[in-house]
Amino acid sequence: MAGHFHDTSGGALTGVALGLEYGLRCFDSAVSGLGGCPFAPGAAGNLSTEYLAAFLESKELATGVDLAKLATTGAWLRAELAR
Repeated sequence: MAGHFHDTSGGALTGVALGLEYGLRCFDSAVSGLGGCPFAPGAAGNLSTEYLAAFLESKELATGVDLAKLATTGAWLRAELAR
């Protein structure tokens, strides 16, 4: 089972924290929070991988993610999509 949260009102990490309390260790995310919900037009984007990885690391949960490289990739992707 995996948690999948949209960052509606900035609440995605609250859902992750609750999921962790219930034993979830797998969470969906998207670089820079790209995407949304095809079933709810205008829905907030997906949980940002950058936020998720930093949050998990702050809880001393190893992710194996290089946060600096992830941030660089997210910035590059946002710039490409803005063109």
